[in-house]
Amino acid sequence: MLIDLQRLPDNSFKSLTGWFVTREEPTAEQRKAIGEILRNSRVVIHSVGVSTLQRRLCNSESYLSNRNSAPFGSISYSARQNLPEVKVPVPFFSKEGGALHLKEIVQKLIDGENILLSGEFGIGKSHALREIYLALRKSHFRKQKLTAFPLHINLRDCAGLRSPAEIIRRHAEEIGFPEGDSLISAWRAGSCILLLDGFDEVVPPRWLGSASDLKDFRWEALAPVRRLVEETPSEAGVIVCGRSHYFSSEPEMVDALGLGRECNLMALNDFDRDQLQKYLDLVGVQWSVPEWMPTRPLLIGYLVSMQLLSEVDPTLDNPSAAWRSFFMRFVNASLGCLLPFDRRLSSA
Repeated sequence: MLIDLQRLPDNSFKSLTGWFVTREEPTAEQRKAIGEILRNSRVVIHSVGVSTLQRRLCNSESYLSNRNSAPFGSISYSARQNLPEVKVPVPFFSKEGGALHLKEIVQKLIDGENILLSGEFGIGKSHALREIYLALRKSHFRKQKLTAFPLHINLRDCAGLRSPAEIIRRHAEEIGFPEGDSLISAWRAGSCILLLDGFDEVVPPRWLGSASDLKDFRWEALAPVRRLVEETPSEAGVIVCGRSHYFSSEPEMVDALGLGRECNLMALNDFDRDQLQKYLDLVGVQWSVPEWMPTRPLLIGYLVSMQLLSEVDPTLDNPSAAWRSFFMRFVNASLGCLLPFDRRLSSA
């Protein structure tokens, strides 16, 4: 085919280059056969394996190495005090009913589907997105880089940007990856699965409008994110997560993010009692959770990591009295003061 192209008048002064791409790296026999074919022609053909070709487009191994060392959304703000890294399987609840697990979510993304993941503050959205990232990363290497690699972007770093290219370049700068343009090329080619964390954290620097302008304000603020989603090739999956109360309605949320009405609407819930007990067992904590204590993962994780469970009185039944008692104990423990909380307030 290249020889036929070379014979066309429009190509008479052009140098033609072809690629002979194999699943594994080409063998010596394959390279020799290509050389024999090209012996008496001016055509150049490079013999490479598909992983080598992908590295020429974008070095996914280098990108993923840099990404692993950078913060993942709000996880970077979590308090840790020499606790083991534990994983409690958490189901993703579909708005249409039923629950999906991590493997099913990952497969949907590999199949090119779009997912919108919502949840309240501290419910574990960033943690869930990191688990999805790690599963996609594992799949990428296990299949010898023949599948798309995960491109995980913290949207809070992208406020004020105008285009998808600017978002990806900023992301590359944030994680210390020097090849931002190659990352853009890989995204354009459908070689990335997009993981976008924190659509509710994309806020322009100034807003002087009224409450009636909020919908237009949100629409404009998310314009580059919407373009990033809409311009992603159809064969590459996209998952976007954030707090749904950022929008006034579900249709507005879907439209503003450019996901299309065919996207999968998923949500995360608080720990149930079984999940909570499994988490406590994994971190080696013996604790009876009182009924008035919310089982939100971020709250429980904070209490465990800061060793504050001893300040919780599980014998109290009245929620308001229980919370007052907890806050008094917490403040006293934090300040290292022996005076009762009420006396300290009166003296102030």
